Amino acid sequence: MTPRRYADLFQVDTTAALHGAAERLHDEFDGTFSIATIERFLHDSFTPLAARATVSRFAPLIAERQARTLLLDVAREAPQPHGRPVVLFVSVHDVTRSAMAQGFLRHVAGDQVAVWSGGGATGAHVDPAAIAVMGEVGIALQDTCPPPFTDDTVRAADVVVTLGAEPCPVYAGHRYRDWSILDADAADLRATRDWIGRHVRHLAGELGLAA
Repeated sequence: MTPRRYADLFQVDTTAALHGAAERLHDEFDGTFSIATIERFLHDSFTPLAARATVSRFAPLIAERQARTLLLDVAREAPQPHGRPVVLFVSVHDVTRSAMAQGFLRHVAGDQVAVWSGGGATGAHVDPAAIAVMGEVGIALQDTCPPPFTDDTVRAADVVVTLGAEPCPVYAGHRYRDWSILDADAADLRATRDWIGRHVRHLAGELGLAA
């Protein structure tokens, strides 16, 4: 055999090892994360290992262990999506906006989708006035404190929506939407509510989620 053919053999072995790792993780997290989410975690763990590993055949095993740890961390910190599409709304400076978007999508899509919202700071609460105006359209919000989003939260989401041009980690294989709400709208919660509602309904249509 030529060195090229040996290289092909190692590539096939690595692919088989990663495929097996993905299947084991899917069995372990079945009903919690989709196979696409698991494969993204595995790929993101494997790529830097493969680039620097002195014995590359161990890289898939190490990547599997790292991916398992990350998946467990995300499962503990976020609601369980049960294999449904996961949409994350992020508003770093105004958690009220992400909470309103979360409320709208839950109202529109119901159990067809897992919806998370996150902010950039600990301790920020949803504006009570926003809870009142959302109640006017039949959507109940709680005076909750959305958890700060992390890189792992973003990795676990299928669709990431930022509200207000907020900075957010970007990973290959995800859908991203940037909904830049004008600052002038912030003074009128009903205008902000209606603006977010229109965008959420359009997003639900893109994802094939029936009202």
